[in-house]
Amino acid sequence: MNCSVAMATYNGAPYIEKQLKSILEQSIPVNEVVISDDGSSDGTLGIVETFISDNNLGESWRLIRNEDHGVRGNFYNAIRNCSGDIVFLCDQDDIWRNQKVQEVCKFFDEYPSALCVDTSFIFIDEDGNRIDKTYPKKTANNGLILHEIGGGTEQIPLKLVINKNISPGMTMAVRKKAINRWLDCTEKRCLHDWEINCVAASMSGLFFLNKELVYYRIHSSQTVSIGNIKKRTKREILLEKIRNEKASIDAQLGMVELAKKTGGNVQYLSRLERLLNTRAMVRQGNANCVLKEIGLYLCMVIRYGGRTKNIDIRYLFIDIISTLV
Repeated sequence: MNCSVAMATYNGAPYIEKQLKSILEQSIPVNEVVISDDGSSDGTLGIVETFISDNNLGESWRLIRNEDHGVRGNFYNAIRNCSGDIVFLCDQDDIWRNQKVQEVCKFFDEYPSALCVDTSFIFIDEDGNRIDKTYPKKTANNGLILHEIGGGTEQIPLKLVINKNISPGMTMAVRKKAINRWLDCTEKRCLHDWEINCVAASMSGLFFLNKELVYYRIHSSQTVSIGNIKKRTKREILLEKIRNEKASIDAQLGMVELAKKTGGNVQYLSRLERLLNTRAMVRQGNANCVLKEIGLYLCMVIRYGGRTKNIDIRYLFIDIISTLV
């Protein structure tokens, strides 16, 4: 099978050469690398052009410009210009382990029904040192999957991923069939990785491979991150939480519409849509909104038997949604 890499870049000069090198040194080579740049001004373009020239990659590695500025448009531009049977999504500041492409292609060969494969990853800091984190029990993939993975592989249903993404985009590889479906129906309202995972899940083709195949770098200047190593005040953490919850609610509504277009379970989706629109759990008389200036029920205080507990509304959705399906 032919494999493409879709990379989005923007001012990634400090780390991009190591990422490019890790792709070039894979145990089996990729057939195509498409790098879409969003107007870098820090030398990123020169580093990429020099790397391609020095390694005689001009036939198969391409640097293109993104006209639809922003991370969503940049990844869309990279992905739509890929021609491979399998498209690997790639950030500019991580490092691929040497066997990544080989392991994922082997999985696709063994599971013809797989349309998208997400893998696990290892956090590293700015200097490439491993970051060890502690996660809740009975979770997987650095706490992103809210149940244990018994074996090395598990199919992920739509009801799990539509509420909360299970893996960052830099771990993902997608068959062209799912890529084309996503390109046809996306409105670029949400991040590309979450949308593609939902599309693949709605087509019964989303799988998780429980192998750590990527080093995920956490640093202060990255555009999107699921990890944070900076020390923050309680107020900063709470404000970030509220911003994330607002984005999550808006994104979930977008996911409902996207999954409908891709032929998902409409009966399930309509119930989810009603749940999101009515905020049924808020109207039970035992919930209060904090930080009134936000104006949305984002960070809730739920009272259980006289006890007060802060609840991330996305996880509350998971509990309710699981009773509907």
